[in-house]
Amino acid sequence: MAGERHNLDVRGLDALGTPYDYDADARGAIRLRSQPGRFTKHPDNPIFDVGEGDAWDNAVVSEAKVIFDGEKYHLWYSGRQRLETPTGRKRSAMMTGYATSPDGLHWTRHPDNPVMVPGPPGSPEANHVYPPYVLFDGQQFHMWYSAHDFEAWSINYAASTDGAAWEKHPGNPLMRAAHDGRWDENFISEPSVLWNGQRFEMWYNGGSDRTSTLRVGYAWSDDGLSWHKWEPDEWVLGVGPLDAWDDFSVARVHVLYDGERYQMFYEGHDVASWRLGYAWSEDGTSWTKDPDNPILDLGPAGDFDNANAAEPYVIFDGSTYWLYYSGYDGDKYRIGLATAEPIYAVEGTLISTAVDGERLTYWGDVAWTCRLPKDTDIRLEVATSDDNRTWSDWTSVAPGSADGENTVSLLDLGLAASRYLRYRATLTTADPAHSPVLEKVFVAEAGGDFTLEVQPEALRLPAGKTANYAVKLSPLYGFDEPVSLTVSGLPEGVKADLGEEAVELPLQVSLALSSDLASPTGTHPITIEAAAASGTTRTLVVNLVLLAPTPTPTPWPTATPTATPPPSPTAIPSPTPTATPIPPEPAVTQPVAIAGIAGIVLALAIVVGLLIRRTGQNHDSDQPPSHPIT
Repeated sequence: MAGERHNLDVRGLDALGTPYDYDADARGAIRLRSQPGRFTKHPDNPIFDVGEGDAWDNAVVSEAKVIFDGEKYHLWYSGRQRLETPTGRKRSAMMTGYATSPDGLHWTRHPDNPVMVPGPPGSPEANHVYPPYVLFDGQQFHMWYSAHDFEAWSINYAASTDGAAWEKHPGNPLMRAAHDGRWDENFISEPSVLWNGQRFEMWYNGGSDRTSTLRVGYAWSDDGLSWHKWEPDEWVLGVGPLDAWDDFSVARVHVLYDGERYQMFYEGHDVASWRLGYAWSEDGTSWTKDPDNPILDLGPAGDFDNANAAEPYVIFDGSTYWLYYSGYDGDKYRIGLATAEPIYAVEGTLISTAVDGERLTYWGDVAWTCRLPKDTDIRLEVATSDDNRTWSDWTSVAPGSADGENTVSLLDLGLAASRYLRYRATLTTADPAHSPVLEKVFVAEAGGDFTLEVQPEALRLPAGKTANYAVKLSPLYGFDEPVSLTVSGLPEGVKADLGEEAVELPLQVSLALSSDLASPTGTHPITIEAAAASGTTRTLVVNLVLLAPTPTPTPWPTATPTATPPPSPTAIPSPTPTATPIPPEPAVTQPVAIAGIAGIVLALAIVVGLLIRRTGQNHDSDQPPSHPIT
């Protein structure tokens, strides 16, 4: 997770001591920057004692260097034997031992100890091999160690695959007291080495007549073998003012790097004893000492560290600072442990380097994994650019995170296509004793995609007919593959024709469906599928409604009236005379005869109409008469 950082720490427990580029080490993590609080000595000190009896390390075990490789802890230390003889005490040369532990507290010595011993006459380490400094790259251990050849001190290199069997570099020594007039011409030893993501850096003990006592120098290297001393000709950490706790000498440092800032743990001497101090730097050369120094003082009378507390080595596992140190009680050196809780910054930000899509890109999901203790959170935002110079405003991806895995679709944010994208993660805590941890962030391009539509949405097809429907394919997110179309689920007697087997997008094709008269009527779901060679597939299920055949119209028959002779006239009875006398009238005979004829004609017409209606009702046709008879 490379980029611009502010108030962040990129170390992870399983990357401790490894010369990885922190940004390339997938095992690393990002948390808020911290500094140690007050150190507390472990109640079981010393956690690593001298050997028993006449063991090779029965007088001195010191200068602990500890690595956690993701599975177990490794310890390399300096050891010395002391024998009582009739002629007095005899001390052996300093040598290097090795031990392992499952928890950093309980140690098992290697059966082949010591694992590094003085070399043959004429070698750089003919007299002593002194405290090593070890880094682990995931496959091999790399050791920088001090040596003395009876004339001068030097810094040398060796490598090992198991931490016990070491192969010394044929080009040793890498650095040697050169008596060249520099401030460190007489003495150079005990390196602290780290990889800062770009090159190796080293801090070492140095001295000359100019300093009279020890100071701390600085050098750098691209490969860990060819070293360049810092210019100008000066040390980078000096003694304190007169009467300070470190006014006589400073030496044996251990430096941590959190990706932004360097932290140094060092021993200071006031002529009477060694104690431990803390300093920090933005560049590794200009250091600010903690005003609360010393951070670890001498133990009370009777403790293993009542005379000296020296030679610090610190690992930070994300929740605790572990400070291994050498304690001296006036008789023997042994290794102790002190721990401190971190004090975290309230807020820190990471702005990633640009992710290059190499073309106009639609961005898909952004996923991140984090650990969120109580009262901590992580916000995520993104910005886009077409030229990696001018950037859009930040767009919020998530105002907060969930503990564990998080995923958000950038497509849902409506981001325009761009060539470049970067993200900004803001880590916060309301409790300086806890920090959120951002373990990884992954940004993916949106996979090419397309849409599938059919018009009309409801397909209606009469049996025995053919109809065309529009199938529309539209590309999304730069999709540029040919697509094959298929139709399945067709009912019996229905056929589909889509034309070409593979089509280029965007396109609208015609889906021709035809059915025969035997096709079953009703609603039938059919599936239209569009598939690309890359595996991108879109399906659409639509309902095909098959209609019954339309009946052929049959003409209605027209009824022809049958000529029916009129019935024979029926005699109309004469009115019966009443008893009422009729007044005498003048004799008019012709009008009476006309009125009688008219009545007879009307009666005949009624009878004939009734007969014709009855005749029509008995006709075979359902067609009514075409016109009335009057």
